[in-house]
Amino acid sequence: MKSVNKKLHELENNVLPELPEKAMIYIKSQVEIELSRNAQAIRNMIPDVSKIWKNSNLALREKEEKTIAIYNELSPKQKLILSRDSAFMTRRLRDLVVLYFKTSFPENSEKPFLRVEWFFTEMDKLAHAEHIIDQEWNHNRDEDNPDFDDFAWWDRVDLKIQELYPEGIFTEESWKKTRDLYDKIQSEYMVQYWQNHPEEYKELIKKLSI
Repeated sequence: MKSVNKKLHELENNVLPELPEKAMIYIKSQVEIELSRNAQAIRNMIPDVSKIWKNSNLALREKEEKTIAIYNELSPKQKLILSRDSAFMTRRLRDLVVLYFKTSFPENSEKPFLRVEWFFTEMDKLAHAEHIIDQEWNHNRDEDNPDFDDFAWWDRVDLKIQELYPEGIFTEESWKKTRDLYDKIQSEYMVQYWQNHPEEYKELIKKLSI
């Protein structure tokens, strides 16, 4: 009881911590909790893939080959559990960011969702691009060569990245690509909805014809 009173007294005197606790995601669903436990159990059984990708001594192709080899050792069920758990975690993170910004936007605005989706997509691309730079820096950069040209080296690396991501990363073109993709998905859902509800579609056409 003394401990509780002390905490209340501190709050009354505005004695607050400088920084918040480390952020954690709390899951209520027992099904999702079980999914997360099973996924972690699988990860504990296999080599830590993140260490492979942080190892600058490995070439990019070696990192990819080692990752694929580990993945191929898993059973179809294990692959499904890991992919579903990863997708759920990403979805939770995206939803949290969308919810945080949604209150600042007009009602029914799609921009928070679309921009956050774009951000997550671009971050994956940016990570891959950084691995390409890391690979080239550690395995294809000979500064001791008297003919070494730093500008030409960066141009070659930029070209490699551009070949993979011609629309760029965090550019207006990449934003347009994300927006167009979700416009297409929405259109497909709408077509499917009207096909499943032909009577509603007929009523809509009547109203639009008036």
